[in-house]
Amino acid sequence: MSLEVRKANVDDFPRVRYFYQYCEKHGDQVHTLEKINDDMLREAVENEKVYLCFQEDNLIGAMILKVEERKAWITHIAIHPAFFGRGILNMMVQYALDHLQANNITNVQLFIPEDNIQQANMFKNLGFKPGTGSWLEYLFEE
Repeated sequence: MSLEVRKANVDDFPRVRYFYQYCEKHGDQVHTLEKINDDMLREAVENEKVYLCFQEDNLIGAMILKVEERKAWITHIAIHPAFFGRGILNMMVQYALDHLQANNITNVQLFIPEDNIQQANMFKNLGFKPGTGSWLEYLFEE
């Protein structure tokens, strides 16, 4: 299984929009902080804040970040259901963390509902620590 993770570009917008619509319709989103709309998604793609995972030419995962100054938030993650449990989420998050650290981001946060222990544990295994309330955070070492 050949996988590639990369930042989305403007040409990816229609495909990313369809992917999120598909995941939303089928209830397959892993994580969402707020409902996605076209304007928000287009802005995120144009500002290189969307990471995509492909198997061959098939989009199988997408993640949207919000970045302000030296802080980032993972706001949306979707993995195609056929690829759950195959490490796609871990690979995408690690790719994003590497890029964020290279761009001097010091803190990455993620909201996880309190009742979603499995998802919280997944992110804790990637180095996220409990923050305030239902937030998890990843602090880069200086």
